[in-house]
Amino acid sequence: MRKILLVSDSPSFRERNKALLEKARFRLFTAASALEALQLQREIGADLIIAMLDLPDMGGDMLCSMIRQDNDTCLVPMMLVCYHSPEAMARAERCGANAWIIKPVHPHLLLREVCNLLTTQKPREHRVKLKTHVNGIYESMKFSGISHNISVSGVLCETALELAPDDLIKNMSIKSMPVK
Repeated sequence: MRKILLVSDSPSFRERNKALLEKARFRLFTAASALEALQLQREIGADLIIAMLDLPDMGGDMLCSMIRQDNDTCLVPMMLVCYHSPEAMARAERCGANAWIIKPVHPHLLLREVCNLLTTQKPREHRVKLKTHVNGIYESMKFSGISHNISVSGVLCETALELAPDDLIKNMSIKSMPVK
């Protein structure tokens, strides 16, 4: 069951939306402040954090920035709840929130955004786009190919030689080319 941390200083907002999201089969945790949310996130490891932009101890944008700076939590999707104003939406965008929803929160819009973030939204990837020529040797066979990116999981290489994911490549050289 996916875990959601709901952060608001309004007890009625927390209870109403907790009930709504629990009916949609999510496991809900609530916090009344950003500091409480940070501590709770360390304990439970929520899959999504929904926070009010304006909280009494620190703004939801500051909470989001702190979540983004922590290596253990930086990939957790964040949704901010704010008023419809250019300033509020700019704050939500600057801090790295994945989404924001406008007050008053309509239940069907909240559910749609939550489902989008938890089912289709991919966390920010540590991937570098590039175009390279790859030359290597695998079991005495020379091969060449092209790669379009490098990520923390490795190099994705397109080549005519069929390689298995566990194959060990020796003497691989990569020459970068301009990315278009």
